Amino acid sequence: MHVETIRYYERLGLIPRPEARSGYRQYPQATVERIRSIKRAQDFGFSLREINELYAMTATSDSSCQAMCAKVEAKVREIETRIAALVELRDELQGMVKRSTKQGPATNCQVYQALRRAT
Repeated sequence: MHVETIRYYERLGLIPRPEARSGYRQYPQATVERIRSIKRAQDFGFSLREINELYAMTATSDSSCQAMCAKVEAKVREIETRIAALVELRDELQGMVKRSTKQGPATNCQVYQALRRAT
């Protein structure tokens, strides 16, 4: 992982800033595990802001598993919305290609004509 990424995580408060020893930052194992879990959460589609919110929930006894699951369910709904938009986009692009004669100059192509209409 890039050192600038780790420093960015520090600035965001996702990980604690370690003490520098001999000019080097040495991170405890717990911080290394936290960085791995941040990357895993990013793999699940969470933004750093959302990850910070999830971790903040674990820092207090006020937050519940139910509240954390509600945040994850909201992420699932967001992903489903994006999937639906991508499916619609895919279908539109496939339709453009299907309607095209695939002959003649590019300026006469259905794809080009559709892109020109969009602007």
